[in-house]
Amino acid sequence: MDAYGSNHTIKVITGVTPQTFRFEDNNNQTPEEQLDKLLDTWREKVTSHIDARLREHVEEDDDRRKAVDDICERKVSDLVALARQMGTGDIVNTTEFAVHILNSSEALQHLSAELNAIRKRRLNAFLSSIAEEDEEND
Repeated sequence: MDAYGSNHTIKVITGVTPQTFRFEDNNNQTPEEQLDKLLDTWREKVTSHIDARLREHVEEDDDRRKAVDDICERKVSDLVALARQMGTGDIVNTTEFAVHILNSSEALQHLSAELNAIRKRRLNAFLSSIAEEDEEND
């Protein structure tokens, strides 16, 4: 499963840089790689929340994909803002930090409402096909 959105767009929206979270060079990863790993983790987790609410994964060729990518990028941008607001210092364990921030109810509290338009469209298409069948039977 591919995560929705892109790290590049999130970086542009938020202005986040490796310095935002005080990432430093280490033997395994550059600061940019560490930032990408954090954003990837958040995008994967937000993707999971989106898929759970939609009860499906929206594939690249689906006409709803751009909307879902946008929602994911905005939610991850909210997580970046929340992390900044918390005055985050050095991050030793990126994964634990990512989960801690994501568990904040503020970050995802309106996700279901934002996905309603996508759900309605799918539901309306289903109802339209039923209506067409009824018209044919009249």
